[in-house]
Amino acid sequence: MKINFFVLFACFSVGLCQDCVDVLGEHPCSIHSAQGFCIQANIMSVCYKTCNPVICDETPCTGMPTIASNGGNNPSGTTHQAGVSVTYTCDTNYVLDGAESNTCQVNGSWTVDTAPICTLQCQDPLTDPSLSITPDGPYKVGDNITYECVNTSAEEIGDKVSTCMTNGTPYWTLNVLPTCNTSNACGPPPTISSDGINPENRDYATGSTVTYQCNPRRVLAGSMTNLCTDNVWSNPAPICYEECVDHQNCSDNVEFGYCNHPDYMEDNQEYCRKSCGFCTTCSEAPANQNVTVTPTGPYVQGQRVNYTCEYGSIICENSNICLGEDQWFNKSPNCSAGIPFSCDFESDFCNFTDDLSAEFTWTKNRWITPSFQTGPSVDHTLGTIEGYYMYIETSNPRRDSDQARLVSPTLAPTKCQCLRFYYHMFGNTTRTLEAFLKRTSLPNEVIWSLSGNQGDVWLLGSATITSTEPYQVVFEGTSGPSFTGDIAIDDVTITKGPC
Repeated sequence: MKINFFVLFACFSVGLCQDCVDVLGEHPCSIHSAQGFCIQANIMSVCYKTCNPVICDETPCTGMPTIASNGGNNPSGTTHQAGVSVTYTCDTNYVLDGAESNTCQVNGSWTVDTAPICTLQCQDPLTDPSLSITPDGPYKVGDNITYECVNTSAEEIGDKVSTCMTNGTPYWTLNVLPTCNTSNACGPPPTISSDGINPENRDYATGSTVTYQCNPRRVLAGSMTNLCTDNVWSNPAPICYEECVDHQNCSDNVEFGYCNHPDYMEDNQEYCRKSCGFCTTCSEAPANQNVTVTPTGPYVQGQRVNYTCEYGSIICENSNICLGEDQWFNKSPNCSAGIPFSCDFESDFCNFTDDLSAEFTWTKNRWITPSFQTGPSVDHTLGTIEGYYMYIETSNPRRDSDQARLVSPTLAPTKCQCLRFYYHMFGNTTRTLEAFLKRTSLPNEVIWSLSGNQGDVWLLGSATITSTEPYQVVFEGTSGPSFTGDIAIDDVTITKGPC
């Protein structure tokens, strides 16, 4: 401490520093030199301000940073001391691309490795009150913006993304703004009457999906989602009901609110359910001719039954739930055997056609394909060299990623159908087979896709189809980089009911 007082006294007595500051503790030069502080070598507990430039063990920064044109930096120069920050600015009509500042460090390096540049600023893009733009400006050449409808129920028509380009003068690539179409929007979705959480009560754009949820201790019957398609919601609102809970000893628990109806006594305990205050039952489950219901009734609130048909389950609504008091969630189902579409390619093309806008077409063939180590050797229908199938030949002049599309005839709208087909994808350079729905006013919808070598065998593919308007099934085959990429299909059927 005597030394500390001596240093301060000496500082004042010689008149070199009029405002010496005593800072206790050891502080490195890298922290304090920029403010004029430095540690005296033989008095490590004292850091004092000098009247002359401080000499510390620091390396000045040289060279960078500079902006070559259309802007500048402050302070200027090519050499800067540690702690000095250089700020960059750009001229009018230019935007800074990079860091706004750069600081010289004590080791002679800069905090930012690359100096920014000044690029041409883009003028404000086209706007419309019905559209929002992201991100906000200002914008420079190369920036992208996206337009979105302010009305979330509107469908955006046209290109949504615009890019700022330059040919000497900056310009935006979109000359025509997208429009917001509300003609296909759906009104507020149907709502759960009670005991549930409904979607937001507003209009929705076509293609929007909303979700329903039940309150605690309630069970949802119906679809938990709803799709808006051309002004129409795909499903009615679900129902939230109280599901009665199984109890194993009805006779001992009547006083606690358990059923004491004669049907629920100990000789029939499988129907003993907790009743939420009262006993609710259903007698017969609704079912039309040729429909089998399991299990048999009577039924209690919350009990589920299953429907089957004589030739297998071909019903989309293949189950039902007792809501109590002889009320059921679904109406009577129908068994509707029959095949809306079937094609084995043995006698004709079944009205399949090739999409002539594609790079090449499908080929009807039997026995082996011309290429070695690829394609089937027999069809699937007959399993012999006499049977026919459709395939894509990927030999020359085919190029990698060329596509061929086989299009079915137009089929009627459906709530639930199953597409089944057999495919053969054999070869080391096999690429991709896809099945998608083609419709007039809706975008193509891929319902099945597979890529790569699946072996020298016929395999079954299937996908459930739902469409609110007439549709076509399109099989799209993509060629690989070599001749060992043949893809074949056979035995295409579309049946009623889910897959």
